Amino acid sequence: MTPRAKGLTGLTLLLLLLALSFLPRWIQACPFGMDLEFPTKTVCERALGGLGRSMALAGGVAGLTTALGILLALAGAQGKGAVDFAITKVSEFFFALPDILVLITMAFLLRTARDLGFLDLDPTLAVGASLSVIGWAVPALMFRARLKALGEAEFVAASRALGAGEAWILARHLLPQMKGFVLAVFLLRVPAVIFMESTISFLGFGLPPTTPSLGTYVGSNYRNLILGEWRIVVPVWILLLLISIGFSLVGKALLAGEDA
Repeated sequence: MTPRAKGLTGLTLLLLLLALSFLPRWIQACPFGMDLEFPTKTVCERALGGLGRSMALAGGVAGLTTALGILLALAGAQGKGAVDFAITKVSEFFFALPDILVLITMAFLLRTARDLGFLDLDPTLAVGASLSVIGWAVPALMFRARLKALGEAEFVAASRALGAGEAWILARHLLPQMKGFVLAVFLLRVPAVIFMESTISFLGFGLPPTTPSLGTYVGSNYRNLILGEWRIVVPVWILLLLISIGFSLVGKALLAGEDA
C-alpha cells in the first residue's frame, strides 16, 4: 500500500469514528444487546457515548505535549551546550518513568488535595494535566533527534558557510522541514493517549465512573466481565482498534512523505 493510500484509508477511518461519536443517541438497535449496568441503554450507545470524550481529551493532550515538545527541542537547538544537555536529560528522565505508576500517584495526590480543600480540579482537566506531565518527553526527544539530523544536512552547512546565523537557519530552513513531522508525531500520540486514559480509567484512577469514556465504560462493567459477559466490551475493542489503525496509517503516511 502506497503512503497516499495509507493516508486516505486512515483518514476515512478517522472521519467514520468522528461521525460515530455524534450518533449514540440515535442508535436504537445494537447486535450486542442492552447494557447490564444501564438497562435503558444499548451496549453500542454507551460505547459510542464515551468515544467522543476520549478522542477530545486525547486530542487536547496530544496537542499540548506536541507543542511543548517542539518548543523544548527548539530551545535546545538554539541554546546548544548546557541548555540542550539539560533539556535532553530531563526528557530522558521523564521518558524512563513508569507511566501507569506516575499517573496513579498523581491521581492519589490530586484526590487528597481535593479532599483537604486545597485544590478542586475538574476530573477531565485533572486527567488531562496528568497525561500531559508524562507525555511531553517522547515528542521532545523525537523532535530533538529530527532537528539534529536536519542540522547536519548539506543545505544547512551551505547556509552556515554563507554566514547565516543559527536563529535564521532555524526559522528559514529547519522549521519548514519539520511541519509534516510535527503533525505526524501529533497523530501518533493521540491513540497512545487514548489507550493510557482508558487504562487508568479502567483501573479507577482516571475519569470518574459517571463521566463517559472508553475506559470508564469498561471499568464500570468489570464485574460483568468476570462473569463472562464479554459481549459488552466488543464495541470498545473495535473502536480502540479502529482508532489505532486510523491514526497510525495517517501518521505513517506523513512520515513516509517527509522521508521521501
